[in-house]
Amino acid sequence: MKRYPEYKDSHIAWLGKIPSHWEIIRLKYTGSFRHGLTYSPADLSDNKGVLVLRSSNIQSNKLDFNDCVYVKNVSQDLMLKNGDIIICASNGNANLVGKCAYIDNNIVASFGSFMWRYRTNLLDKFAYYLLQVCIPPYKSLFTTSTINQLTAKTIGKIYIPLPPLSEQDKIARYLDYKVSRINKLISLRKKQLIDLAELKKVIINNSVTKGLNPNAELKQSGVDILGEIPAHWEISRIKRICKGIITGTTPPGVKEEFFSANGLAWYTPGDLGENLYINKAKKYLSTEGAKFVKVIPKNSVLMVGIGTIGKICVSDIECSTNQQINAIICDDNIINFKYLAFYLRAIKDYILYTAKSTTLPIINQSETKQIIIPLPPLSEQNQIAAYLDGICGKIDRLITLYEREISLFDELKARLISDCVTGQLDLRDIII
Repeated sequence: MKRYPEYKDSHIAWLGKIPSHWEIIRLKYTGSFRHGLTYSPADLSDNKGVLVLRSSNIQSNKLDFNDCVYVKNVSQDLMLKNGDIIICASNGNANLVGKCAYIDNNIVASFGSFMWRYRTNLLDKFAYYLLQVCIPPYKSLFTTSTINQLTAKTIGKIYIPLPPLSEQDKIARYLDYKVSRINKLISLRKKQLIDLAELKKVIINNSVTKGLNPNAELKQSGVDILGEIPAHWEISRIKRICKGIITGTTPPGVKEEFFSANGLAWYTPGDLGENLYINKAKKYLSTEGAKFVKVIPKNSVLMVGIGTIGKICVSDIECSTNQQINAIICDDNIINFKYLAFYLRAIKDYILYTAKSTTLPIINQSETKQIIIPLPPLSEQNQIAAYLDGICGKIDRLITLYEREISLFDELKARLISDCVTGQLDLRDIII
């Protein structure tokens, strides 16, 4: 793709050089900005009312209707029309301030008080792509220690490049075409990720409740969540197959001298992810800090017992945890620790459902010990664990590959939009 023949300095740090015939203008002069509707719980209606678009309705700079609020009455001047752009103006997360969505398809909706409606004098689709590029460089102006706000004053300080109307049209149509193709690839990969996660879930569930022999004779387990299990399997509880359960601890005062760049890994729920095995922590305890915690042996099954219940991993190393995590110390003569971890992952929804709930879901040591588990012979557990290790490893590698591809597609899309709306690509001769 060729560049313009001549460029000039924009004198805007984030923008650099722009085509010599383009102009520079403040964003506030390109249209009108208006804050949205303020409403109370009494104003809410069912889905027959007027849809009020909020920050949660903007995902990846597109409209998303998975979290909708409706109100009874909205004045006409707060209704959206085709060509409007809504912008997140206020959010606790500074990274979400400035995200935007384009209004089309004759949607009947208003917008919330933490949103801006931008009704532009520019070509509306060009303005939509331009906003995605021109607002982020001014993030420092709306990032605060409390609430992050894109105010009218900040908008007044934002400079944008302004091409002639004919080029705005070319850029918008070119990006519509290219971005839609990239979005289709992203959507395909996201669907495949959902399918892979479901496949993995089914494989694990079937393996830890039915075994690997499809011809095995089955019997009723007497447990609703298990249904039928192989006839030669037993039913047990965690307390009978483990040497003990350790609930983690936190060094008193969480003093700086208790932590070091390396030492004893100290896991918190944020360290436990999708991978079954874990051997890296965000924090490590110094020799002094390790004096205040319980050391958990290698190959223990870690399960979050407070808050984000259902996160389950196996520690590849000797470690410690905070008090939100219970560590199950397996009896190697009875249970394969990998089999146990796979099984707990299979029933994590049930574990969460049965957890005590006050302000946070909680499952303590006593309740953990009572969790029912189907128990094949140890040799069969070993086979199941090895099989799941292999098949889940392949699925996980494919998931990682697809996630990386999605990230690269997003980067490609962002770079393409930026290059087009800042004049780094000359699209005047492009036929679309």
